[in-house]
Amino acid sequence: MVRALFVCGLLSLLSSRAGAWDVERVLKASGILPHQRVAEVRIDASAPSTRLDNARVAAVIAHAVATWNKELPRDELQLVMKPWTAPLKRREVVIVCRFDADASHFKGAGVDEYAYTETAVTRAQELVTFITFNDSEAFYRSAGFHFDGERSSIDFELVALHELGHALGLPHEGSGKVPPLMAPGIDWNATMGEVARLRVVTPADRKLLDRMVHRRKPGRLAGQYTCELASASGHTDRLALTITVAEEIVLEHKDWRVAVPVEALLSWPIEFPAAELKRASAYQAFKLVLDEHDELRAIAELARVRDRRMCLMTRQ
Repeated sequence: MVRALFVCGLLSLLSSRAGAWDVERVLKASGILPHQRVAEVRIDASAPSTRLDNARVAAVIAHAVATWNKELPRDELQLVMKPWTAPLKRREVVIVCRFDADASHFKGAGVDEYAYTETAVTRAQELVTFITFNDSEAFYRSAGFHFDGERSSIDFELVALHELGHALGLPHEGSGKVPPLMAPGIDWNATMGEVARLRVVTPADRKLLDRMVHRRKPGRLAGQYTCELASASGHTDRLALTITVAEEIVLEHKDWRVAVPVEALLSWPIEFPAAELKRASAYQAFKLVLDEHDELRAIAELARVRDRRMCLMTRQ
C-alpha cells in the first residue's frame, strides 16, 4: 500500500515557508537553466533537522548527488555540493536542502507529505530551488525519516533522490510507487536490503533525464524560424521569427520584439506578456509549445478578432 504522495511545485506562498529568503515569486516548475554546467547543492545551516544527525544528513545528500551525477552528461551538467555560506550568483539556480518542523506547511497536517520542492525568484534575482524536508512532530509520530531501512519509517535517501530529481526538472513517472525513483509514491521501509535496492536510477528515470537534457539546451529553442499561422477561417500569416536565449528569451519579428525571463524555460508553454504584445504587435497572445513529438509550435491569438492560430515553427 502506498503510504503517501510526494509533492512538487506547490504554488503556495513560499516566503512564509522559506525563512529569511526574500522571495519575489514562485515558479510553476523547478529545473536547471540551460546555460548552467554546474548546479550548486547546499544544506541550509539555519534550518537543520532537530531529529536527525545532521552530519549523516549531509553524507546522505552528498551520496544522492553522486548518484544523479553518474547519470548526468559530464560535459553538460553536474551537481556540486557547496558550503552554505558561499556567495550566490544572479540567475544561477542554487538547490537548498532544508528542514521545517511546522506541520502546517505540509499536506495532511504534516502526515501525508514528506518533502516538497519549489523554485523561486528572490528580489535580488537569484533563482533558488528549495527542497524542504518534513521535520514535524506529526510526521515523526506517524513514521518519520530514518537512514538504515528500519521498518515503519521513511527512507531519507530515497526521498532525497526523488526531490533532487524534481530540482533537476524531472516530473513524476507513472502513478505507482518507487521504483522508479520519480514514481509519485513510496512505501514504508521493509528491510535494509530491500530499501538499498530501491536507491538506484532506473531506465524509466533515465528516459525522463534524457528528455530533460534535450529540452534544456539553448540550441533547442534559439534560431531563425518561418511560421505560417493558419486560422480556421483560412487566413494565413507568414512570419519570419528569430528566437534568442540569454538572460531573456527574446522573440523578434521585423516589426516587433517581445521577451520573457530565461527561467520561463523551466516550464512550458512559454507565454509572452500580453501587454507587451498588444503594444508591439497585432497579437493578443503568443505562446511557444512543444508538441507530443517534441516539435516547437506557436499558438497565437489576434488582438482584434480573437482568431486563435497554431503553426509548426520551421527552422530556417
